[in-house]
Amino acid sequence: MIPHGEFPGNVLHNLKALILLNFSVESYEFAYGFLQQVPNIEKLEVYCSSFKEIFCFQSPNVDDTGLLSQLKVLSLESLSELETIGFENTLIEPFLRNLETLDVSSCSVLRNLAPSPICFPNLMCLFVFECHGLENLFTSSTAKSLSRLKIMEIRSCESIKEIVSKEGDGSNEDEIIFRQLLYLNLESLPNLTSFYTGRLSFPSLLQLSVINCHCLETLSAGTIDADKLYGVKFQKKSEAIPLDIDLNSTIRNAFQATVCV
Repeated sequence: MIPHGEFPGNVLHNLKALILLNFSVESYEFAYGFLQQVPNIEKLEVYCSSFKEIFCFQSPNVDDTGLLSQLKVLSLESLSELETIGFENTLIEPFLRNLETLDVSSCSVLRNLAPSPICFPNLMCLFVFECHGLENLFTSSTAKSLSRLKIMEIRSCESIKEIVSKEGDGSNEDEIIFRQLLYLNLESLPNLTSFYTGRLSFPSLLQLSVINCHCLETLSAGTIDADKLYGVKFQKKSEAIPLDIDLNSTIRNAFQATVCV
């Protein structure tokens, strides 16, 4: 009844949080009618279900005013058939504007979080864990929209080669500024070679962990500004190593020490 929008009237209009667990549906996607019935939902969690796409709408004649406009937290976990989240769908733009926390874990065939440039102007927390199909998270345009991001944790994703992919023929002088990012954790990413190939700026960064990322020689081929960062943590139970000249040099020295061993 839920995915097909079969509840009568406005019975779900006061719903603030919803957890969907063990859903197996023939369409493999959320029904548009269902999302219309929960206009005030603030937290959506989807676990262990067969959805191939979360936000897939093919009903342009249906009124989409306010669709998901209150949603602040989205958690997707153990969705073994999920191929795309559907963030690029224009009908969920109000949702993207207000989303504050995105948590995606154990979605093994998911290729990227956002296949086209989109904006997350209020996203503050991003967690990605055990998504082994990911090669990158998003484009440089999307990264530039993360003006309020404070926490980013990317862990145990076997195929990730870079966090942010450059668009077009942009030069290494193209800069991304994560103005409010305080905490960045990159852990157990065996194929990660860079965070981004252009310039990076982390004016607020206080804590950086780079653990078990054995192919990562530098965060970026361009310059990196991180004036408030004291050091980098390379092991969970060790203290942060103070910056040696700059952030890239510190990571490069740790990389070379690993290679020599």
